[in-house]
Amino acid sequence: MEDDEDSFALLDFENQYSEGEEIDIDEVTLSEGGFVAIHDARLLEGKVTESVIGVSEYLEAGEHEEVEVKLFDVEGADFDDDRLHSDQPLIPMPHYDTNGNETYDFVSSGGEEDGPFTENGQPVVDLGFVLVVDDEDEHKDEDDKDNGDDGNGHDACNGNGDDGNGNGNGHENNGNGGNGNGGNGNGNGDDTTGNTTTTTTTTADSGGSN
Repeated sequence: MEDDEDSFALLDFENQYSEGEEIDIDEVTLSEGGFVAIHDARLLEGKVTESVIGVSEYLEAGEHEEVEVKLFDVEGADFDDDRLHSDQPLIPMPHYDTNGNETYDFVSSGGEEDGPFTENGQPVVDLGFVLVVDDEDEHKDEDDKDNGDDGNGHDACNGNGDDGNGNGNGHENNGNGGNGNGGNGNGNGDDTTGNTTTTTTTTADSGGSN
């Protein structure tokens, strides 16, 4: 296909967990209304229409976030499955609505209608790896805990020495608590979720040992 200099499409498709029935496209920007088709790895073998396993609803021109795409529900395509059964790469590809009917007709027309957005003569695509799981939300919650917020400390821990005070700030999740020194007393505190560290308070004696 030849490029339309006035048209463009941008995609962001991240690796993700899925229960196999739908996937999410993080961000899509279209210069004009269209769709995002989801291809499996058969696209790399030149099977352009056969590799389409999902398509978004009609998207108006502009920016879209968290676009949900139902898989194995494409006009003109027949499928033996109704969900993904194994981990695999998927390839989103934005398409025009060339006939203006707000229906994705690329597969049913044998590629004659609703062709892809292109850049330098090549279809615009992205690629992400999909991990098929039984409970998508459970894995998302685990990722949130592991990544955590790096912030300005919660649950401060104080250590009091006879000759001074030590203060430590613990950050939730992956944050790192600080060490405070006052006189000869040291207090260290972390309250972490991603990297668990127990809170320790050290009290110096009156002799001023470190």
